[in-house]
Amino acid sequence: MKVMIVEDDLLVRLGIKSMIPWQQLGMEVVCEARDGMEAVELFESHLPDITLVDIGIPRLNGLDFIERVKPLRPESKFIILTCNQDFDMVRRSLRLGVHDFVVKSTMEIEHLQQNIEQLAAVIREWRQNDDKPGDRRLERDLVRLTKNTLLRDWLNGIYANPAAFGDKLAQCGIPALQDGCAAWVIRLDTLARTGKSFDPADLDKIGYAIENVAGELYRDTLIGIVPDVRQRMWRAIFSFAEGAAPGPDLLIEAVERYLGFDISVACSGEFRDCTRWLDADREAEQLLALDYYPHTSRLIFGPGPVDTLPESVLAWKAAFLRMLPLLHWNDLHVSLATVSRLLSAPFPQPTLMQHLFHDLNLQIDLFGRKLGHPVYPYGPPSCQHATMQEEIECVAAAVRRLEASLQTGYTSSDRRKLVEAAEHYIREHPFDDISMQHISDYLHVSPNYFSKLFKLETGQSFTDYLLAVKVELAEQMLRSGATLTDISEKLGYLNLSSFTRMFRKIKGVSPSQYTFPDS
Repeated sequence: MKVMIVEDDLLVRLGIKSMIPWQQLGMEVVCEARDGMEAVELFESHLPDITLVDIGIPRLNGLDFIERVKPLRPESKFIILTCNQDFDMVRRSLRLGVHDFVVKSTMEIEHLQQNIEQLAAVIREWRQNDDKPGDRRLERDLVRLTKNTLLRDWLNGIYANPAAFGDKLAQCGIPALQDGCAAWVIRLDTLARTGKSFDPADLDKIGYAIENVAGELYRDTLIGIVPDVRQRMWRAIFSFAEGAAPGPDLLIEAVERYLGFDISVACSGEFRDCTRWLDADREAEQLLALDYYPHTSRLIFGPGPVDTLPESVLAWKAAFLRMLPLLHWNDLHVSLATVSRLLSAPFPQPTLMQHLFHDLNLQIDLFGRKLGHPVYPYGPPSCQHATMQEEIECVAAAVRRLEASLQTGYTSSDRRKLVEAAEHYIREHPFDDISMQHISDYLHVSPNYFSKLFKLETGQSFTDYLLAVKVELAEQMLRSGATLTDISEKLGYLNLSSFTRMFRKIKGVSPSQYTFPDS
């Protein structure tokens, strides 16, 4: 068996060549190269079975060398020698079919020898079963094609006879199914997160890489994967001993770390009847829709979406629409910020929530039109957002537009009338407990807007004006001989001390020490 060493460091080459008993292992180092271009020429001449490649060689780096020579002999195997496992390098190496990585800074010759022996054993086994390479390759391709066809038919529910189905599995080299099965739907999210697009050829390569990673992680547990390129999905079927279902989080982490792609994985519940893959696949795909909600992660288990909205959400919508005519802007925004807390598994179908938020946008626009301030002059948006948070932000923006439109719509005369109406109301209800919220509701404006407007028109805050009115009333009551306790109670103060502090703030002295200006 022929071995090639591609390494620019002479001492490393000598160490590898001299410290591994090549002849005892049935191998021979047939050539050595110091750079990538020299390595290409020597590879073409010797066509080695195993090549040890330093990733950082000059003139043509290790990965470019592998990509250049691999078509010359596809069955050749490569082991990467590297100073550190850079993730981009690992990702590309996996795509090129590199067998293993050895970090030179911590390399032990025994470990490297063990890797080489294992790789040699794989090659020898392949050769024993491959006396006629062309025929064997054609046979493997036919088996692969038959397996892919079987998996697609299985997923589509064509094989319903368990006995005949078992024979089909055996013909494709698939071992007998174990006690439990599970369906996964793997979705590529990189496109959605980065805006990067992939053509079908790219997606085929990505799917092949994902399947290779899954095969390494789950070994015999993974039966197969059916690609669904148009949806950027791959549909997997697993078989395992009862209670030993594989963990999808490993696949998510490995694909992100080594391939550089973000994926979501939705998992069906366990099932025993192998003909239920189609139903289980649909169950898993429905779970992917739940990433509409902020509660979900890239690994999705649990019950699928339901076809009804919870009563708590319907009650929330009714309360929101009751607040709208009162122009409680702050309360409306607080309400929108809390709606997601009302939802928990099982979540409603996302389309139900999308319709709910669309109706809220419609109601906000209709209310604005009644006031002469439409939020959407050409009608509310018909688009449905991909996430619930985007829907909430859309409704919140409509509320802000209505608030701004109403507030900027007041003329100077209108603003003066609002203030006069507030002053009149306060003087007509001198003994009522009047707050900013109370008077804003009465005038149908937002508290924040009215507070600014009042100070702009009067030169004092609403609170100071209200205190001045109460002190004026207190002074009149003192003139009429009312006791301090009676005055305090009638003006709505909790105790005499609160009334005294209020009076002193305005008049500078306590009511008991106050002398009337004309006395």
